[in-house]
Amino acid sequence: MSNSNTCGQCKAFRDYEDYEGKGWCLASEKPARHHHLKSNSCESALREYEEDILLQSIIQPKTITNISQPGQTKQFFWQQFSPRCGAIIAQDFETVHYLAFSTDEAAKVFIAAMTTGKFCQKTSQRPSKRFERDLYQWEVKVWGMSQLVFHELVRRDLNRQQTTPSQVLLQA
Repeated sequence: MSNSNTCGQCKAFRDYEDYEGKGWCLASEKPARHHHLKSNSCESALREYEEDILLQSIIQPKTITNISQPGQTKQFFWQQFSPRCGAIIAQDFETVHYLAFSTDEAAKVFIAAMTTGKFCQKTSQRPSKRFERDLYQWEVKVWGMSQLVFHELVRRDLNRQQTTPSQVLLQA
C-alpha cells in the first residue's frame, strides 16, 4: 500500500505536469489533482489496482502461436494461458478471450453469467477449434472482458479451485 497523503505522492498517480496540478489516477481510472488528499475510496481503489498488477505479473501465457494469415498487415497471436483459457491478441486491436467447455450446457451457463453480470460486451459460442477437442467440444468467444476477470478465470483454472469458469462468475 502507498504511504502517501496526496495524489501527487501516490504511485498510481500520473502527473500531466501542467500548471494546475492535473493528472490521472491509474487505480480509480479517473482524473485527479496533485494536491488531492487520499480518501477511503482511494485506499480501496489502490488495493484493487495493486492486486491487478500482481495478477498480471503472475498470469503469463504458456504458449504463444502466430496465427496470422498470409497477406495480413497485422500479426495475430493465440495465447494459451491454461487448458481452458486463451486469447487472440494483435497490436491496436481489442483482445478477444476464449474459454473452453466440455458441454453445450456449461457454455450456455457461462454466457448467461457473463451477460447477466455485465462482465463483457458480447459473446458467441461454437464448436471448439482452439482447445483440445477430446476434452472440450465447445468454446465461447468473449469481447470486452476485463483483464482482471480473465486473469481470475485463468488463476482458478490453473489451481482447479472451481470446476467451471461459470462458477467463478456466479460467485463474483
